[in-house]
Amino acid sequence: MNQGENTLYCSQDIVGPAMCQRSLDLGMTWGPGVPAYTGQGAQGCGGLHGHVHIAANGTAWLPVSQCNSHQGGVTSNDGGLTWNEFAVAGSISQAQGADPSVALDADSTAYYCYVNNEPVAAGKPLEGHVHVKVSKDGGATWINDFDIGKSHGIVNGAEPEAVGGSSGRAACGFLGTNQPGDYQAQAFPGVWYAYIATTYDGGKTWTTVNATPNDPVQSRTGIWQQGGGNEDRNLLDFNEITVDDKGHALYGYSDGCVSPGCIAGTSFNDFVAYMRVARQSGGKSLFAKFDSTEPTLPKRACLAGTRDASGAHLSWNAPDNGGADIKQYRIFRGTSPGKETLVGKTGADTTAFVDTGLKPSAGTYYYLVRAVNSQGVGAASNEVQLSKP
Repeated sequence: MNQGENTLYCSQDIVGPAMCQRSLDLGMTWGPGVPAYTGQGAQGCGGLHGHVHIAANGTAWLPVSQCNSHQGGVTSNDGGLTWNEFAVAGSISQAQGADPSVALDADSTAYYCYVNNEPVAAGKPLEGHVHVKVSKDGGATWINDFDIGKSHGIVNGAEPEAVGGSSGRAACGFLGTNQPGDYQAQAFPGVWYAYIATTYDGGKTWTTVNATPNDPVQSRTGIWQQGGGNEDRNLLDFNEITVDDKGHALYGYSDGCVSPGCIAGTSFNDFVAYMRVARQSGGKSLFAKFDSTEPTLPKRACLAGTRDASGAHLSWNAPDNGGADIKQYRIFRGTSPGKETLVGKTGADTTAFVDTGLKPSAGTYYYLVRAVNSQGVGAASNEVQLSKP
């Protein structure tokens, strides 16, 4: 993780120890490997780890899911030369679970995002809830335990990835399902979606959204977290989260359900791993300096279209919603630029429209789209010109 002064690269033996190397010239040369943990330390940290993150105060954090049956990890205050173990009090490791992740805000507050092996009554199906706990003292103590999937009924989670922003702000992306049970089994009946949870108050409260509400990432099967050639190992853990230059969260994830039948739920999972990115499109970002008064009208959509004998086929990218959920899209058509009138509407989840009411004699039509939220009708999209085929 490069912070302008050094780069750290960490890898692990699947059984116990992990090694980290440091580069002082942006990766041109590397120093010797240093043990970050061995499986024999005070907290017993061993096995696989998550991604290394660097705090504003220079502390390097390496999260580990197995530390004496707790979640935990190691930190370094000297650029990766020495490491100290920590455990997240109250957390319970899954026997085979996702790697945890640590977000670090501008004050070096740590937000530890992990899948907790949730206690359930004897004979009840397994549950792995996605939690975040907060530390303001380098991992010595942990506060503000929050189940970030609870608002959506998520009882099994996988692949959490966290990122920090301004003081008190952080986000965690994860995959989740509302189905309990053996979440790794190929016969697992759960449907999985990508979620993003965000806090603006130091982890006291979190707001979670389904980033793929009409497009599951895995359908009616599990997410395998171990090695081997299991068919439902397709997603692996190739996920990450970051922010753009304005602080909007960008969550990269693997998508294993891409065919129309799988998406609609009429056929089984596709077992592929297409790479996707979910981008925050409204609300406050993780950078406070870009805050604006919200809610406001939606921003402009980006419109494209084609025309054939059956009509005009329009599609658009959902715009920034202005901090209030988009309720509707309105489609406008005209035979001269700037003279469009309303010809159709779609629901908030539909970003395509087919206009079949065209006159064969009309040589050219012009279109634009406007999004609608609780504040009213938003700005017009770009105008597209579609000529007679």
